[in-house]
Amino acid sequence: MENIIHLNLEQTPVKKFPLSFRNLTRLHTLFVCFPRNQTNGCKDILVSSICTMPKGSRVIGVGWEGCQFSKEDEGAENVSLTTSSNVQFLDLRNCNLSDDFFPIALPCFANVKELDLSGNNFTVIPECIKECRFLTVLYLNYCERLREIRGIPPNLKYFYAEECLSLTSSCRSMLLSQVLFFVYLIWSLIVYLILLNLAMYL
Repeated sequence: MENIIHLNLEQTPVKKFPLSFRNLTRLHTLFVCFPRNQTNGCKDILVSSICTMPKGSRVIGVGWEGCQFSKEDEGAENVSLTTSSNVQFLDLRNCNLSDDFFPIALPCFANVKELDLSGNNFTVIPECIKECRFLTVLYLNYCERLREIRGIPPNLKYFYAEECLSLTSSCRSMLLSQVLFFVYLIWSLIVYLILLNLAMYL
């Protein structure tokens, strides 16, 4: 059992991982996908259980609408500092997540590198997402209720927000200004390199 690399819990009655789950020291990918309109499956696993994943670099929970990110998950805050670095890829598309997800669950995944929250129901991306300093890829596609983005992770390189129809005009302007500033920096660097090369031949 300790040599398990991929674990698929789709359509299983598992609700909470035992302490021995930490013995899966080679575990790399955890699937807890939850097909739409399905009433059984691993719908009650708490976020603190996922945070205990040993070397669990990928968590995939597409359509996992029953996932619990609630204040009842008392273990989440206690494990966030010791286990968040183990989860590098988090896919929670179409999980019916609300605004509570960010202050309660996000600290457990503070070191995530790629985050897909497409198709969820939160209305605001709070400023606390800036704490995800290692996040380079963020997907927010089809978050139709999303109105405001208050923070951008400092090392974000790829950002996708297609069909976010409720974004305010001020938020759209802010995002556009950041894109234009990034383009300006790129062109400035290109011009500098061209001038530097020309100077070498003069």
